[in-house]
Amino acid sequence: MVSFYGLKGQEEIIRTLQVHLSSGKVPHAYLFTGPAGSGRSTTARILALSLLCLQPDGTKACGTCPSCKMMQQGTHPDFFAVGTKEDPILDEDAREIDVDRIRKLIAAMQEKPLISSRRFCLMAGAERMNKQAQNCLLKLFEEPPENSVITLISTGQPALLDTVVSRALILEFKRLPVHLMEELLRPEANGDENLLMTAIAYADGIPGKGFAFLKQQDLHDVRDLAFKLWTDLVKGDPREMVNQSRSLEKLGKEKKQTLEALLDALAVICRDAMVYAGMQDDSLLINRDKKDMIIKYLPKIRPASMARAVERTEKARHELGLQGSTPLVMEMLLADLKTLLSSSGKTASGYG
Repeated sequence: MVSFYGLKGQEEIIRTLQVHLSSGKVPHAYLFTGPAGSGRSTTARILALSLLCLQPDGTKACGTCPSCKMMQQGTHPDFFAVGTKEDPILDEDAREIDVDRIRKLIAAMQEKPLISSRRFCLMAGAERMNKQAQNCLLKLFEEPPENSVITLISTGQPALLDTVVSRALILEFKRLPVHLMEELLRPEANGDENLLMTAIAYADGIPGKGFAFLKQQDLHDVRDLAFKLWTDLVKGDPREMVNQSRSLEKLGKEKKQTLEALLDALAVICRDAMVYAGMQDDSLLINRDKKDMIIKYLPKIRPASMARAVERTEKARHELGLQGSTPLVMEMLLADLKTLLSSSGKTASGYG
């Protein structure tokens, strides 16, 4: 049997979907929102497996019928993936989902199912649809073919038209608390406590990021690099800041993913400092094993500055993801963080 068991931290969403499956009253459109790696696509695929299964047991797919086997092999004729590696038309890295792709999807969804009793579409990165494509999709939402289900996967709603969002059932996937992340990632860390804490800090409540981190050896040292950067920023040593700027620019050119992971880890350190300054509670820290390095410099930093440091680091991380100029992004970030964490002046980009 294949079920939603194991999707920890998203129990409310799972209960909702199980009610739909058990009652047979399944919405024609879902919108799964939340950060990448939070379980949106996995949940959508389990939902598809359950809906297309020929011999379901309540809310569970049997896992052995011809439909389930074809789903597992990626060959089911009633399952359509848009914007994923299975999409025969659109590359998963495509920057835009255009109206032609949506027209082809609508034509496919309007055909009668070939094997199962339904047709199911999973659209990854739905926010990539341009306005024309979204308006075209509305036709499918307004007049959905019988026994068809489409699930949009998106990092957020702002990029989608209100008319699209209002016609789908929105289920928001949350970041997981530290104790659940520990439970999920500990078996993959092979007893290495430092590696586990690094993975949890990097993942920031997103299981998929944590699992990916543990599988990539070159990312394992990023937390130590982030703490070295944190120390240099708070001290405000000009010579060290020049060295950091050069090394980060080089890292961005050679291993951009590692640089992005470093910024994620730095944002978590700043958040830990902010939380401890306000609560003095060790259990709330993600980097609990590095508590001494965090609290050592707290008397020098205003709490409001720590909050802005988190925002500024996350902004730079977002800019890198948008293919921004790495040297310029990092230069501005270091200048702003040095000001925020080592004094109370105005920052280069207005974060003061």
